[in-house]
Amino acid sequence: MKKSIIRFLSLNIIFVLCMILYNYVHINMIEYDIKNHYDRIISASNEFYQHYLNTEVESKEPGIYTLSGEKHRDYDLSQGGFIVSEKSDVPNLNKYINLLYKDLTSFIDKDKIKTLSVVTPTASFFLPFYPEYVDLDEKFNLFDVAIEKVKINKKYSTDHNITITHDYIERYSNDHLRSIIMPVYVEKKLQAILMIDLKFGHMENYIKNYNAENLTQYERRNQHNFFTRYITIPYTKNKLSNKVIGLNWSKILSISLSLAFVIELIVHLSIFIKKSLLSLIIKDSMTGCYRRNIFDFYYKNKSNKSLILLDIDHFKRINDQYGHDEGDKVIKFLAKNLNQLNSDSTRVFRWGGEEFLIVLPKLSKKALLNKAESIRTNLDYTLQDGSRVTISLGVTEQKREESIFQAIYRADIALYQSKFQGRNKSMYL
Repeated sequence: MKKSIIRFLSLNIIFVLCMILYNYVHINMIEYDIKNHYDRIISASNEFYQHYLNTEVESKEPGIYTLSGEKHRDYDLSQGGFIVSEKSDVPNLNKYINLLYKDLTSFIDKDKIKTLSVVTPTASFFLPFYPEYVDLDEKFNLFDVAIEKVKINKKYSTDHNITITHDYIERYSNDHLRSIIMPVYVEKKLQAILMIDLKFGHMENYIKNYNAENLTQYERRNQHNFFTRYITIPYTKNKLSNKVIGLNWSKILSISLSLAFVIELIVHLSIFIKKSLLSLIIKDSMTGCYRRNIFDFYYKNKSNKSLILLDIDHFKRINDQYGHDEGDKVIKFLAKNLNQLNSDSTRVFRWGGEEFLIVLPKLSKKALLNKAESIRTNLDYTLQDGSRVTISLGVTEQKREESIFQAIYRADIALYQSKFQGRNKSMYL
């Protein structure tokens, strides 16, 4: 038990260290992947920017429209829509907004994108379209609000104008969001603002997917500490926008415990199977004693052994009078008693039908006879007629430079003498 506990704890320590090392090696990869993830969003936004520069415009009256440009009275525009606040020329963005949305949802879960929006001085496009946007449009000029929100320059500059905000709570919906904002300039003048609002948990979901693909165990942390790392999000303006990535210790410990448990289970199962198979090979199926044919494996070249050879008295009469089933019961009962002697230094062999050989370490004559008498007197099996089963025993010890088989031959003679002198006794030779 102690050995199993030590092995189990050692395996846990090894697995934890291996997982820490594996995750440490991958930390640069996840940082690269997170930056690349945001770069893909920016790249898709830049494509939209180029399309916007070449889009056609169409005169529209104030009102709410589907993205395809049809006037709509129902505010439930799940496929997107736009609001025109005053009569003006409105860009036809239906195709390009849908293309951008399709591109984004190819690598971002759809339920993590709250809204893809494009606002101009006189029109605001949304995919999907939520009813609260109507109220917002009535109260505010969304174009001016967006400019004020991230301090967008109204005139084009050579500095990149893309902004990725830190996490924030949207005032009207109470949604926890992070926004990617890209101003659109035409002839160096601000004409529109593209905004992609990602729901809180978008990055957690990305880390979860990365873990699943790479067998890592990262999680987002609220603060920087041991085994954590700052991941700088591109196009952010302050440290609040950075991500702290750390190890998910509960997962690491859970996995290491599970792996150690499985391996420990396999070890115990292997030992059990090995012992079971070994038992089938080396032990007699009826009695559980060692088979005679594997005796040489253990004792062929051994010395300094003591031997007790015994068999059941009048066993043929027991079989003839009470049947072979009763005879088998007697053999099993005797074998059960004898098998209690089995240890690292003592083995019990089924030497013949009702004959057993016990090999012990070297004992004195007195101690050997006492052992034999203890075996004889402790046998307590009563037959149906009330008579007791008895055994006869021949005992000896291996002499110097004598083979074990010579000693067995002498024990057999001692057993014969025990039988000849009336049975139910131990004889030493």
